[in-house]
Amino acid sequence: MAQPITSAIDEIEKALKETSLLNRVIISGRRKGFSPVEKRIDIRPVTVRDEDLLQIVYHDGRRDLTKNFSPSEIDISGIVKMGYANILIEQVNKRTEIRISKSGDAFIHRSKVDASKQSREHDRNKERLLRADDPIFFALGLADKDGKLKPSRSDKFIQIDNFLRIIASSIPESKEINIVDLGCGNAYLTFAVHHFLIKQGRKVKTVGVDVKQQSRLRNTSLSDQLGYGESMEFIESEISDFAPRETDIVIALHACDTATDDAITWGVRSNAKLLLIAPCCHHDVNEQLKEIKSPLHVMGRNGLVRERMADLVTDSLRAAVLRALGFKTEIVEFVASEHTPRNLLIRAARRAQESHEYDLDSLHDIDNLIDYFVIKPFLLEQLSEELRKVRAQSPLS
Repeated sequence: MAQPITSAIDEIEKALKETSLLNRVIISGRRKGFSPVEKRIDIRPVTVRDEDLLQIVYHDGRRDLTKNFSPSEIDISGIVKMGYANILIEQVNKRTEIRISKSGDAFIHRSKVDASKQSREHDRNKERLLRADDPIFFALGLADKDGKLKPSRSDKFIQIDNFLRIIASSIPESKEINIVDLGCGNAYLTFAVHHFLIKQGRKVKTVGVDVKQQSRLRNTSLSDQLGYGESMEFIESEISDFAPRETDIVIALHACDTATDDAITWGVRSNAKLLLIAPCCHHDVNEQLKEIKSPLHVMGRNGLVRERMADLVTDSLRAAVLRALGFKTEIVEFVASEHTPRNLLIRAARRAQESHEYDLDSLHDIDNLIDYFVIKPFLLEQLSEELRKVRAQSPLS
């Protein structure tokens, strides 16, 4: 049943005041006739120097801007009236979905969440590769000083655990592991992976790269506090400006749009043995999907459908490019969508170079896709020289 937009605003404001019950608020999509500056806004409760605040992450399609506010400082009415269409409110005991129509009517759907099941999920420490009471999670702000996981940080904790499982099953055999995390941000994953491998008795060198100075300063300080100052380094740089270096594992979690392609390119040119890439938005191909051939042209008429198709086409092309360049590649779901909507992971392990295995089928797949969808993907421009060399060595060249 339609309600005035003020009802939606009241619903969000009430949830933001109840920080002890709040997991997150996601504001996304756009109403017809509106063009919000940010593609998506995420709001989560955080504790800073014992003060309960709300952290807002603004996603503009390329970079994320993170700021902390007190609940009274956030102008939810102003944000919603910028023209957003979808609001998701996740609380410990309730889930609220709000859709705002182009005419400004709000459609609100509420459903209960079994909080007792959530608690059991958080307490199943023995099934986690790193327990919630491991000191690393207190240092990262995911758990309190008593080792209890903060409810608002459970999604991040589960993402980390699932990623560690992938690392544990994929890590190459060598005496020393060199890891580079591109677009590391606050480096939750960077620190957790480093800490986990150290606990496993591995010798690890880790580099985190992010364009933000505040990330470099914060992460460097934390690595020193944890005693990892000599084995971890944080560098302030765009991924595209960071010079390739020999490495074993490349990680890129939710690098926006073509920054994911920069990360793949960096991994290829750094002779990485393993790439673990979780893509984010896919604007590059989405903006090019205007001349889709029949019968799929109908899928380009609806923005949401075109966006999802762009996701599939982009990541399929990325996997095909990596296969063509000698990587055993698969696309997997590394965590359930309830914990993050961007939950696909491209896992690519480099084949032994002496095997000279060139995936000619993948070259054909690339050619067919770009011809069918009439697109010029950024990654193909980045790795054009590498692909040219593969084509030149194929029997059909």
